[in-house]
Amino acid sequence: MSVSGDRANGSQPIVQTIGLEKLFPVKKGVFSTVVGHVHAVDGVDLSVFRGETLGLVGESGCGKTTVGRTILRLAEPTGGRIIFQGKDITEIPQSAVRGFRKRMQIVFQDPYSSLDPRMTVERIIGEGFAIHGPPKGIGDSKFIKREKIHELIEQVGLSHDHLSRLPHEFSGGQKQRIALARALALDPDFIVLDEPTSALDVSVQAQALNLLKRLQSKLGLSFLFISHDLSVIEHMSDRIAVMYLGKIVELAPTREFMGNPLHPYTKALISSIPIPDPLKRKDRRGIEGEVPSPIDPPKGCRFHPRCSVAFDKCGWEGRDLVAHLLEVAKITNPTHILSNHVVGLRSDGFAAYVDLRSGEDVDLVKRWLGAYFAERKKESSLLDAVVAIDMFLVDREVVVSCDKLSLPGTAAGSADKGKKPPRRKISARKVAQEAAMLMERVLDVDPASRVHNMILSIKPRGRHVVFKVLGPEANLDKAVAELETRLKFMKEQKNPIALAVRRVAIKRTKGPKLELAVKLGAVEEPQMDDVGNGHFVACRLYDK
Repeated sequence: MSVSGDRANGSQPIVQTIGLEKLFPVKKGVFSTVVGHVHAVDGVDLSVFRGETLGLVGESGCGKTTVGRTILRLAEPTGGRIIFQGKDITEIPQSAVRGFRKRMQIVFQDPYSSLDPRMTVERIIGEGFAIHGPPKGIGDSKFIKREKIHELIEQVGLSHDHLSRLPHEFSGGQKQRIALARALALDPDFIVLDEPTSALDVSVQAQALNLLKRLQSKLGLSFLFISHDLSVIEHMSDRIAVMYLGKIVELAPTREFMGNPLHPYTKALISSIPIPDPLKRKDRRGIEGEVPSPIDPPKGCRFHPRCSVAFDKCGWEGRDLVAHLLEVAKITNPTHILSNHVVGLRSDGFAAYVDLRSGEDVDLVKRWLGAYFAERKKESSLLDAVVAIDMFLVDREVVVSCDKLSLPGTAAGSADKGKKPPRRKISARKVAQEAAMLMERVLDVDPASRVHNMILSIKPRGRHVVFKVLGPEANLDKAVAELETRLKFMKEQKNPIALAVRRVAIKRTKGPKLELAVKLGAVEEPQMDDVGNGHFVACRLYDK
């Protein structure tokens, strides 16, 4: 369910993101081969209404800052849409973005590095006028510009004498006021505040926050307030969104959020807020374990490996099964099958791979695994999720070739209203990434798929999508036939990604001929559910 729609009063959001994505490529080797992606922002739906402050909170590295930068197109989105004042600005060229940039600004986290040390305060505040033209007014443009700068410096609580000074002459709090004045210079409607008080002393933070509230009330500004400090977020925000590993996991009005948190991660964050009164005891809920890598986030609910109340529907994956089998191997004697016949275990997505010693009896290991899972499946949802144990052909894979894509542009993308909007061009590499996610949904996750029990790890590779298939060679033909049937239907529905698929083929690869694999049933990520009072949560505990 989308959480980026209209409010109850029917007002339209000033800024809205729909399925916003930002992936950063991970490269290796001399030729900088892309071997994976950091899922910094992964399908984020948000909306900010006029005059509202939306707080965005989460641990460091969860993707908060990337959301803000991507909304402003300081970082180019990988997928999804950005709607600003009713216009889609996702794919418009940077030359056209400049026109929107007047109405949306950012105040960066570190005032020490965001201000040019060689420029006076007057030049810093007036820098936007050099790009977008002088402020509106009657008379000499230089005089109007100077009057505007004087007005701005007064609005942020500094004096005219400060205009001729350089940034190093100011304290951290004063520098952040200068950065705010610069953001206000072009009369924006929307400002991203990226940890605006984290670099300030506690004594100065309250002054800065109160200044922001006064300016918002006076100028009717909308804020996206990014912070890892829930106390600050609570003080500033009308609504609060919690982010974890690139996903929004909870969103609610501030009072509802603080009084009735639902997601286990949110509860742990709130319980960690320090209470100044030593007489008040508080039940603290710590979060166990390390934050998983955003390169390979957990399947299902991304918080489930660290959640104290996770249950069978929350998620599982191949690495969970590998960890379980390694624990079994530790407590068994050296002659046990896992210790004596298996040299290694590895995982990829919903599959675990069993590497056997040379010449070992594959059927013996396969039978033992089958009997073990059948005996213990009632004790563990992970073992109950095993859907297949079989050999697969390592030297065969299904290769899906993709072409680049050209789509109709948006009206907002044309600088000249008389001209036809430029077309959106999507590279074959980007099409392959989208196609891999599409195929995972229709072949692996969709229970209606006739081959979901045999599909192993669908991945993009350059302009291609590749995957292997569990079982005998005939299963490769079944998988190709199922995929071609699905693609044909989607092409008839004019799905642009399906239309960009050029060919599906089975190819030989290097490596051993056979290997043993265990396939787990796919589990989907929880969707944001509306639990009432404008409160949304993505957690299996609240599935309807």
